[in-house]
Amino acid sequence: MNLGAMSGIEVMLVNLLTGYLCLQRKYSMPCFLSIAVAITLISQFLCSEMIQYDRENHFSTLLTLFFLFPIFFLYKEVMHKKLLVFFTVWIHVFAVDNIANYLPKLFIQHGDIQDSIRFLLQTILFIITVPMVIKFIKIEFVFLVNNLSRKYFRFLIFNTIMWFALLNLARIVLLHEPAEPLSIYLFVFLTIAIALVYPLVFSLAKDTIMVVHLEKTANTDSLTHVGSRNKFYADGEEMVKNIELFALIYMDLDQFKIINDSMGHQAGDRYLRIFAKTAEMLVLPHGQLYRLSGDEFIILCPDKSVDHLANKISQHHWQEFSKDFAGGFRGVSLGVASYLQDGNLLEKIVHAADIEMYAAKKNQLQNPNLNPCLPVFLQQNLHDSKSLTS
Repeated sequence: MNLGAMSGIEVMLVNLLTGYLCLQRKYSMPCFLSIAVAITLISQFLCSEMIQYDRENHFSTLLTLFFLFPIFFLYKEVMHKKLLVFFTVWIHVFAVDNIANYLPKLFIQHGDIQDSIRFLLQTILFIITVPMVIKFIKIEFVFLVNNLSRKYFRFLIFNTIMWFALLNLARIVLLHEPAEPLSIYLFVFLTIAIALVYPLVFSLAKDTIMVVHLEKTANTDSLTHVGSRNKFYADGEEMVKNIELFALIYMDLDQFKIINDSMGHQAGDRYLRIFAKTAEMLVLPHGQLYRLSGDEFIILCPDKSVDHLANKISQHHWQEFSKDFAGGFRGVSLGVASYLQDGNLLEKIVHAADIEMYAAKKNQLQNPNLNPCLPVFLQQNLHDSKSLTS
């Protein structure tokens, strides 16, 4: 067996090893090995037939990779993940093969010695880089597959294929040009540049995901998964900036401290989650629900929708609480305020809604027979005696 065939087998083994360690097999080990061995024998037979026409082993390596496509059907992962993994492996293989193939030509002129040095250098580079590539795939790919959107994942696959094609096209061009030192230097540095830029692109993609995740965390309440206090003030200030007519419904849960003290904080958290989930269903799509702090929530909505939403909340029976809480829903006090009518700054509008909410809570204490969810603006005619419609 000549060194060219041994080099091809080594490339095959690197691909099979990386796929085996980084992907989940679909079939049993004997079946996997049988198919892998069959593919290896077929590809190496064809490569050995091509050696006499391709002594430099340029197209033989590419043919070896072509016969790895059946390997796609041996793994359970979705196709886009397998594509990304294998094209990453192939970029690694071609980078090593290119450096090992052309670098010795700069210093050694004798053909047989070149072949020996080429194979030795390729083996050393694989021993050094294969563990790094496997670690990179296992850590970075798992994170990207679980977090990157399909749109950006396709973009990443497209770039990976382009880099792979660029390496092969540059190699084919070099075949038809005299192997001048300058051309070889250019090709080797191109290979190294792609090998270095590739993980950098993955790192940038990972950083982008982290930024999006942090932004989502900052904008979402961790307990109830509705909008956070930061998100409310960001959205509210944006509406003030754009001079959009909007209104607020400030909500404070009645007797929540009693639930916390008598049933524990876990029950209190469950109470908050049930309220937030139910209230959000009542509010969407006409408004947005946020949790300000503790048992205080606020709804941001167009001014024309505020009466409708307040009416839905006050008339809802809140049967969702009957399963987990013997006393059922304890009520919620509402306060309403509108942009321009109650102020032109967000803080003033929130303060106005807060005052009305506490007036409703005080009125409930003084008149315990009232519906605990009845907003004070209905009782005190704060909205010019408008009738609320569902």
